[in-house]
Amino acid sequence: MSILHQQFAIDFACSEEVFTKEKNFFTTNHATMASRRNAREFGAIVCYNNQLFVRTESEPVTEALHKTFKDTSGAWFLEFESIQNLTDLLAKYQLKIAKIRPFFIPKVIGTPLVDSRFRFLSEQEIPIFKQDKRIVNAFEYLPEEPDKIGYGYFDPTLKAIAGANTNGAYTWELGIEILSDDLRAKGVATKLIQGITTRIQEMEPTILPIYSTAWSHNRSLNVAIRAGYQMGWSEVVIVRDN
Repeated sequence: MSILHQQFAIDFACSEEVFTKEKNFFTTNHATMASRRNAREFGAIVCYNNQLFVRTESEPVTEALHKTFKDTSGAWFLEFESIQNLTDLLAKYQLKIAKIRPFFIPKVIGTPLVDSRFRFLSEQEIPIFKQDKRIVNAFEYLPEEPDKIGYGYFDPTLKAIAGANTNGAYTWELGIEILSDDLRAKGVATKLIQGITTRIQEMEPTILPIYSTAWSHNRSLNVAIRAGYQMGWSEVVIVRDN
């Protein structure tokens, strides 16, 4: 089974075989710290391999979602009509959609970049960047989910940086920051994602790097594609409407 299926099995508290079957899956359970961060919310709907994988913390909500979407293709779930139906259903239970995100996974094993301006940062070096308020995406600085590795572009000072943060038992999520406007659209972001991905694949072969962004962030989507990533899944995160 794939690393992704191992992580999904934790997120949905089920067997890995569930993700190889051609049918939608619905379950009720509470997440653990081994789940991905999105999977720890009240509920999540993952569109993967043209199927829906649905988890909530409430059996009545899960049953309602099953009744409404049991025959819905994951390939078309994010169309307006389905999202409107989902929004209306959730409102009946004082719930709402918190976010809808694409997730990318590597499709190839990268090759190391030889360029002295790019430098890896160890887990122990990362905390020194906490004082740099420009960095809001590359690192999380969470003791329970530590940042594991950084990859910076220095010319001669830090101009761009990527980081990988623990996010699940088998997944590290990437974040990136371009700190100098004159580097935008110059390929630096792509090289950072390629480089940090290659290093993770080398040092942690049982870990899957994942990359997420907003559906409307075209530049970020293209960075993932140019860096050798492909669409892994889309995810709808459900939270309480307090």
